[in-house]
Amino acid sequence: MAKSDSSGRLRLREEIAAQAARLIAEDGIEDFAVAKRKAAKIIGAPDRIMPNNSEVEDALRAYHSLYQSEEQAERLKHFRAIALETMRWISIFKPRLVGPVLTGLASRYAQVNIEIFAESAKDVEIFLINENCPYVAGEKRVMLRERIRSIPVYELYAEDVTIELSVYENDDWRSLPKTRADGTVIERASLDEVKRLLD
Repeated sequence: MAKSDSSGRLRLREEIAAQAARLIAEDGIEDFAVAKRKAAKIIGAPDRIMPNNSEVEDALRAYHSLYQSEEQAERLKHFRAIALETMRWISIFKPRLVGPVLTGLASRYAQVNIEIFAESAKDVEIFLINENCPYVAGEKRVMLRERIRSIPVYELYAEDVTIELSVYENDDWRSLPKTRADGTVIERASLDEVKRLLD
């Protein structure tokens, strides 16, 4: 009985992960938690049986491979080319590409996420103004040095793509989180590494 119950739970987790992957790939939902809750609601599964983010990532890779193989390859090439061009342009801020464009999980409506490092956010803002680059300023909360901190974020637009620049202080580099809450590694790529991805 316990074994049957366990395999039933596993099947439900797989079903939720697959449905969440479809929502991310087709509807552009970027927040995995939102996608998982919506997926559970669609299939009528209880909230307490949820896959972790790694399971959803695996399901998303499988979905892209099965249903969007060519489209996904072209999409990644397009997003990564924009990331590379942006990173060259802001190279004085030691940019690092992060997120789904780097990991290969970018959906149709994904944005390019780049971490940059400066003495202050004002330096970045002055740079953008001097370059006559339109932007939207905001902030987001991140875990740094074992506490939650708000960091500045600038949204830019290139062609049909949103680029999010997350601004850290120069000495934050060593304190950046290496893993997500679920234990998966956070990948970061330098300008040269992104160039190699495209090559």
